[in-house]
Amino acid sequence: MFDSNYKNNFYSYYFYFSLIFFIYAVVPYILQLSGLFEKTLFNHFPKKSHEEEREYILLILSKINFNYLFLLNIILFAILAFISVKILVKQNENIIKIDEKFIFLSQIIIILCLFFLLKDLLDYLIYYKNIIKSSGLVNPFLDRNNFYQFFLDRRQTHFIVGSIFSIFCLKHNKILIPLIFLSILSFIEFSSLSRFYIFLIFSAIIVISKKKYFPILFFVIFLIITYRFFLLNGINGFFSNFTFEPVSLVSNEIIKILNGLKELEKINFFYDFIKENVLVNFLFFDYNKSYYIFNDIYFKHFRSFAQYGLLDILAYPIQIILLCSILYILGKILNNFHNLSDLYLITNVFSLFMIVRGSAIYGLSFIIKMQLIFFAMTIIILVIEKIKVLKI
Repeated sequence: MFDSNYKNNFYSYYFYFSLIFFIYAVVPYILQLSGLFEKTLFNHFPKKSHEEEREYILLILSKINFNYLFLLNIILFAILAFISVKILVKQNENIIKIDEKFIFLSQIIIILCLFFLLKDLLDYLIYYKNIIKSSGLVNPFLDRNNFYQFFLDRRQTHFIVGSIFSIFCLKHNKILIPLIFLSILSFIEFSSLSRFYIFLIFSAIIVISKKKYFPILFFVIFLIITYRFFLLNGINGFFSNFTFEPVSLVSNEIIKILNGLKELEKINFFYDFIKENVLVNFLFFDYNKSYYIFNDIYFKHFRSFAQYGLLDILAYPIQIILLCSILYILGKILNNFHNLSDLYLITNVFSLFMIVRGSAIYGLSFIIKMQLIFFAMTIIILVIEKIKVLKI
């Protein structure tokens, strides 16, 4: 099922990258040109109950030039593509073969993540049972809002780390432990009417799979994307909700840009921009402890939408450069010990979504944290080999 030709995987990743660019940059622009951007937003703000919000949306949209916005998004994605090609996912595969000890340690990491996942599952089942008792719904399975609240403030790093190593181990013919982890995670996702992690899991699987499996896997992706729409809204709500995803993200970007333009008018802008951000911890980043040019001080967001993370490239250029430098240095060091090409591909499938619809700072720092895990695994392997030599 999995393609051993790294170049094929490489091209599949950049097809995935291009698809993300098309969905989040090109589609909103096309919708605006066809007059559907505003209409898509208004479908989520009914006229009878949201008259003020609709007027505010019209005011905000009148302040933005979508041609310049589209150009800005092309530039931001081009910068991300440059970072990706030069540092994150390179065309040439490392010639060093993957160590069996590294694969074994990968399974240990999955087991550790599985422990936390099982705790989440137990907590979730208890929560689900309480929701059934208190909701009074005929079908509490469809109570999406309550289930979303369960995951809202919980740490989910083990979801991502466990998924990345599980897919990596599956490619290297280690089936049982990865399959258990991915099955439990998929159960939690489906039962909570979520789709984020299963979408990323199957996207990563597509990237490293042979082309003959693409039709089946793309169909699975389609089902993952659409199943909640059909359950909650039926066929009529499908197209509206499908286009709302990129529209809502770009709406968040528009508000951020308008706030940023207002901040640029301040006399002491560059002083604050440099002074407040130069010493910010970029690995364990906290927006509240930095000067964020795009804060919604002057213009408030329409609603709590996903964050347009690529704007971090403009908001924190020094931090982005430092993160990229560390990524490059750690990558160079690790390439001397293991072939991590597959792991980088899989990790970047997950981090690309973090960067685009979340935070570029968090997405890039997550890759560094994954590199530190790879580094720790490398040290453990070197110690084991050293002990074996001493015994001899």
